[in-house]
Amino acid sequence: MGEGGERRWRRGRPSILVGRALATGFTAFFLALGLGDAATEGFALTTEGVAVALVLGLATLVVILAWWNVALGAPALAAVGLAMAILVAVTANRNQVPVAIALGGPYAVSAVLLWFGSARLRRA
Repeated sequence: MGEGGERRWRRGRPSILVGRALATGFTAFFLALGLGDAATEGFALTTEGVAVALVLGLATLVVILAWWNVALGAPALAAVGLAMAILVAVTANRNQVPVAIALGGPYAVSAVLLWFGSARLRRA
């Protein structure tokens, strides 16, 4: 790798990789948490359960999209973070703000990291 290629990699690539890894890790954690909860409490077909399953399915698809295409992944991750926050606002009885931040925050941070890294790669 030449001098220019190495500088370009160092410019935006690490933040893109961290953003992707953060989104992937939190999605895997939320899926494991949801599957574990469903396994212990049973698979009840409630409105809240269906909404959570839809949002987690969307999050999984968006993480795959973020690994495939950074330009589409950044706004999609931001939308999933917003969807998680809206889901909490609709379904949670109390402690809505901390839970919304805990569920939507990692996706928002990942979106910012992907956007920042792709912007730096474009400028390089």
